[in-house]
Amino acid sequence: MLLPVQRIGMEAYFQLTQLSPGNNDTMFSASLDMFDVGLAGYKDICLGTPRLCITPLVGAHLALMSPQGDQDIGGTDVFSYAGVGLRGQLAFSFAFGRRYEHVLSAMAGFNAYTKALSGPDASSGNFTAEEVGLGTGGVLAFLGLGYTYRFNTPIGSSPFIILE
Repeated sequence: MLLPVQRIGMEAYFQLTQLSPGNNDTMFSASLDMFDVGLAGYKDICLGTPRLCITPLVGAHLALMSPQGDQDIGGTDVFSYAGVGLRGQLAFSFAFGRRYEHVLSAMAGFNAYTKALSGPDASSGNFTAEEVGLGTGGVLAFLGLGYTYRFNTPIGSSPFIILE
């Protein structure tokens, strides 16, 4: 937390998402792996007690994209395409335990992506972003359940292990 009294904080995040092709995708489209690295801000809004809180979160990330079959000479998957994105999330949390060290959360959110802003060009022999279906942006919605265990550290009490 950056401002504990106001219950405002920041978090660095990364997430790996794998999407399957849709019914209307081109013949070049297959599954798509995305690795997002970002920074988000949040505010805990507690409902009369520190046990029950609603937490809105807003962030921005770099999205690295790898269509299926996008591999280097050694057969390792590569993330040849990059874009940027936004993340929005709303979580409802219930804390319990002697020091509220256990937290259960339910959340809903979205990730919005731009079209691929960088990637191989046609002269390299690889498919362009448009040919693999990355020529337009998109939105991914999600629902989640989470558990956080907070414990005392040398720099105070803070969430250290978060499972979502």
